[in-house]
Amino acid sequence: EASLASYDLAIAHGTNTHEVWFERGCLLCQLKRYQEAIKSFDRALAYRPTHLESWNNRAIAYCQLGAYEEAVQSYDKALQMGTAQVMDWYFHGTLLAHLDRYSEAIYSYDQALICDANRPLIWCDRGIALSWLEQFPAAISSYDQALKRQPDLYQAWFRRGLALKELDRPTEALIAFESALDIHALDPDIWAAQGLTLLEMEDYPAALIAHHQALQLDPQNDQIWYNQACCQAHLGEIDAAISSLTKAFQLHPEQIRTLASTDPDFAELQDHPDFQALLHRQTGESPMPSSLSMFN
Repeated sequence: EASLASYDLAIAHGTNTHEVWFERGCLLCQLKRYQEAIKSFDRALAYRPTHLESWNNRAIAYCQLGAYEEAVQSYDKALQMGTAQVMDWYFHGTLLAHLDRYSEAIYSYDQALICDANRPLIWCDRGIALSWLEQFPAAISSYDQALKRQPDLYQAWFRRGLALKELDRPTEALIAFESALDIHALDPDIWAAQGLTLLEMEDYPAALIAHHQALQLDPQNDQIWYNQACCQAHLGEIDAAISSLTKAFQLHPEQIRTLASTDPDFAELQDHPDFQALLHRQTGESPMPSSLSMFN
């Protein structure tokens, strides 16, 4: 605050330079006064429109406000300067991916990798963008490049497993999930992905163990409770299956009712009075799901 007051005093005395407005904007960002920071960066750019850091910091301020389109536009201006560095392209790509503009994001990641190909996180995020475009072989190649540079990047192992699962290569997917869990066993999404893969392979005991581990870490995930109920139903653990399904129902009733009413995994439960009671239970306002997709 004292530094900001000094800059304001300098401006009041006529020191209207690019440097003063830029530094003032940076201070306002530190103070989380992002709207004011943007105005300062605009003043700085009025004096020096080709200043890369002003455009970049302006983009960061817009990001903090959740104004991602405006942030992308600021990065676009920065990249037009022709002096962009690897992280400028990377953040530009990350914003584009956040806006579901995956093809453009991949281009930015590629430009970042031209600047420096030894960035495992960029290879990994590039793979995620390719996965969203359902280009799974290319995504796996990108994850492999990430793991070549950082073998303990568990996110790349996890995402590689998801891509292999999409290609109907479940055994290889399980190997990737195990590699991820060997590095970071506290991520419920990895346990859930392993459990779902095992469920689809009809290895119900192992799938149940994986879902139990996932729920220890994320007990508010309706989809994991639901998949655990599927495992228990196949194993003939009827009471346990209804209990797990009840947990899922409490978290997201309408979706769970719709899924469970036609799911062949619950064929053995159809005539059970508790199962029917669950399907016909009246609910008030439905809570929001834990996520649109378990593995976004």
